[in-house]
Amino acid sequence: MMSQVPIQLSKVPQSDIDNEILRAGMIAELDAINLYEQMKAMAQRPKIKEILTDITKEEKTHLGEFESELIRLDTEQERELGAGAEEVMKMKSIPITSRRMNAWICYLKTCAKETNNTYLECVQDKARKQREYYPKKEYWEQEALKGCPRGI
Repeated sequence: MMSQVPIQLSKVPQSDIDNEILRAGMIAELDAINLYEQMKAMAQRPKIKEILTDITKEEKTHLGEFESELIRLDTEQERELGAGAEEVMKMKSIPITSRRMNAWICYLKTCAKETNNTYLECVQDKARKQREYYPKKEYWEQEALKGCPRGI
């Protein structure tokens, strides 16, 4: 059974509506991902498994789009996401320097500030990512360790 939106959006204060819409979108995408993964596990034909794998990847992209915009709009969400990632890293004994998520967030914040784009636009700007993020991941990790200083 698919999830229902846990709140009545009509009763949400206007100042919070966009964040709650994004969260509802995230819930829908997670439901779709779970459904397609379960269907893929049951499917017998390779072509159907291939189709479901492709669709699942698209749903994960949609989830990332919702999450990126929510992080941009809700500073508490951004802060707690980072804190959650840090807790997982500690549990797994992964060195701080390997925290790609914090490096990615640092890159997105910098991109958004320098280009006046949204986080989502920065995520979708493949040319900029190829030029500014992928070849410089270690740089962004170091920036994240410093608290992402570049005026952010």
